[in-house]
Amino acid sequence: MHKLLPKLTREQLFEIAQILSVPGPNECQYWTLEINKWMYDYNMSLKFLSESFYHHVREQLVQLLSSKNTYIRVNCRHFSCNPKRLNISSN
Repeated sequence: MHKLLPKLTREQLFEIAQILSVPGPNECQYWTLEINKWMYDYNMSLKFLSESFYHHVREQLVQLLSSKNTYIRVNCRHFSCNPKRLNISSN
């Protein structure tokens, strides 16, 4: 995953973000979480993706905070609460 995603274009990344679904089996939620975490950090590091892309990924991460799967919930919370990712100005 970490080798493939950086090779994709902006349009391909956005398409993947649109296809990912939060509801579903644990395995799907796990990969949705991992891909969204990567996209969020990649977007923040390069600042090249659109605001709508950023908000879409962020919204999926927020939805994963209420997963029934404890691992997904805790992993997402730890990711979101990392000081380098906290953005007080974003609502």
